[in-house]
Amino acid sequence: MFFAYGEAELACLRARDKRLCEVIDKIGHVDRFVDTDLFSAVVHHIIGQQISTKAQATIWQRMQDALGTVNAETILAAGIPKLQALGMTFRKAEYITDFAERVHSGAFDPEGIRQKSDEDAIRELSALKGIGIWTAEMILLFCMQRPDIFSYDDLAIQRGLRMVYRHRRIDRKLFEKYRRRFSPYCSVASLYLWAVAGGALPELTDPAPKKKKITIAAVIIGIIAVIAILIGINHTAIMSDFNYAFMPKSIKPTVDGVQVEFFVYKNKDFNQFKDKNTPLKAFGYYYIDENGKKVDLSWDKAYTGSKGTKFTPNVWFMIQSGQKLSKFKGVSSKVIPIIVLVVVVLLIYLWFRSWCKREDARMEAMYGKKEDRHKTGNKKK
Repeated sequence: MFFAYGEAELACLRARDKRLCEVIDKIGHVDRFVDTDLFSAVVHHIIGQQISTKAQATIWQRMQDALGTVNAETILAAGIPKLQALGMTFRKAEYITDFAERVHSGAFDPEGIRQKSDEDAIRELSALKGIGIWTAEMILLFCMQRPDIFSYDDLAIQRGLRMVYRHRRIDRKLFEKYRRRFSPYCSVASLYLWAVAGGALPELTDPAPKKKKITIAAVIIGIIAVIAILIGINHTAIMSDFNYAFMPKSIKPTVDGVQVEFFVYKNKDFNQFKDKNTPLKAFGYYYIDENGKKVDLSWDKAYTGSKGTKFTPNVWFMIQSGQKLSKFKGVSSKVIPIIVLVVVVLLIYLWFRSWCKREDARMEAMYGKKEDRHKTGNKKK
């Protein structure tokens, strides 16, 4: 049995939206199976959460073969271990058993919910264990055949909207605009948006901004580089760069009653290997005399005041640089263990993600590849 709609619904949607009209004309009638038995529909949707359509069909067929009729009594008679043996997770078996207990005890009335409004029906269904807003909306659409269901939580519908109307993003406000436009036949509009998102019209692409993927190697290399820089601060090869970065660009001491401004510069002739025992050679100093002439003191010369007082600017520059650098080293010594911890956590996460991918591949090998994408967009079920 397919979701029922006809020319009346299509004529209304065509009249309200030119682009959707073109989509309808190109795709034609969309046939989507429905399950009018509310109990089996709930069980079927719980089974299908976060797995491929083919895997869902395989487990559902196993359940029908094992139980005969899928109802509250046969579910409770089977128990969680037998349900789990059909190929579903323990959590799903627990949800299905809890639902069966509610129906058996009368705490949940599958037939009574049909008389409720969309909002009330969604509220009651989503109160069940394992049933979120999206799943409740899908039950209303593919079981109760409610005509005006439009799920914001369905990423495939959002993708279809982006592809048809060329939006880069679909926020709640924009989504509600389309809901008002398609109402009271949002369910039929959803069928066509799902079809578009699934590739029914190859000429339509998704204009959503591409997410920049940071490769695992880039992340690890970046973290290692940061650690290397922090550790290497004590190495002569880069010590000069850090000293220069933390140095004041000039100092103004008073020598023999006269204030003189000294400036620092990096010595281009400094060789980090030959001069590793004399790191002060990495810098040079100069001042501007009373005639406006630049006087270079190189790295080791002293300034002589009017009364013969000797002043060596390199010492004062290095003292101020050393004070700031020592604070930085103190901070870096605390930061390095944190970075190492982050790297370890990141590597564990990457390993776990890799394991999940391998597990998905194993499941696909058992149950088939993922096909229908209208469910995979759900994050809360």
